[in-house]
Amino acid sequence: MNIKIYQPNDKCEFCFKGFRFVEKFYNGNVNFDTNYKKVYEFEEDYEGDMNSLLEGLFIRFQGIKPSGYSGHSLSVSDIVVVDGNKYYVDSFGFKKL
Repeated sequence: MNIKIYQPNDKCEFCFKGFRFVEKFYNGNVNFDTNYKKVYEFEEDYEGDMNSLLEGLFIRFQGIKPSGYSGHSLSVSDIVVVDGNKYYVDSFGFKKL
């Protein structure tokens, strides 16, 4: 599967905010194309459930980052795209967009 990690750019007004904030003040619209930049892309062989994959990615991108990774540790308001499906890193878990 193809995995991409996006992080908010300097113009993003809800950086490091949980999805409830985005729902309340932005009607759940993250304006992906204007508020985010891709910091990493890779291929991963995985056959488990999506929640386990996302949680594993969150843990993996807390410590030493792989070569070519240009972002900070995976944090609230980042977006993980798995085979075209977008997942917002929320305060607890992930919210499918």
